[in-house]
Amino acid sequence: MLLLPGASNSATILDSFNVGGSSISTTISKVSGPETGLSLSGVANGKRTTFISGSTGGLISVTVNNAATLGQAIFTSAGTTSAFFGVDYGAVSGVNIDLSAGNQIDVSVIDASKAASLEVWLRSPGFSNSQFSTTLPIGASEFLIPFSSFTNVNFGSIEIARVLIVAPNGGRFALGSVISSVPEPSCSILMLGGLGGLLLRRRR
Repeated sequence: MLLLPGASNSATILDSFNVGGSSISTTISKVSGPETGLSLSGVANGKRTTFISGSTGGLISVTVNNAATLGQAIFTSAGTTSAFFGVDYGAVSGVNIDLSAGNQIDVSVIDASKAASLEVWLRSPGFSNSQFSTTLPIGASEFLIPFSSFTNVNFGSIEIARVLIVAPNGGRFALGSVISSVPEPSCSILMLGGLGGLLLRRRR
């Protein structure tokens, strides 16, 4: 494991994947939800939409928080099918998330069977999507993405938040949690699995 800044002393949960749940599969594209009325302690504003899409006709599936995957979102793309999986907060049902108490987005990946890409999108009213992307290595990873990685975002008013895993060569991926947090002042360590590297970008 590589270590980089980061234990947090407070957090705003976007999704802990331990409330609600869905299971979908397809050979092209499919949207589940939106799930609404979920516990605010587990999902930001109690709303979640899950979607998957593939480009070559292979079977793709996603399962969120069922009996076998409690507290996880499991995305599987068969063979070498190019596919992506997304969890969306706001694009379908609308949200107003206040992340201003934090200064970074923490994404926990429990496991990845193949290398892929991780993307986080944020949008505030009156602005376009602001996107952060990085390589997702094989194995377990934790990404601490500073707010300075995003542009034209009012973190006190987020109308769309989205997490994507783009898998050009198929594979199985387990997403654990997405939160907004503040690092401990005394600890400057971020954990990344496998061959992951530093994700901190310079403040602009």
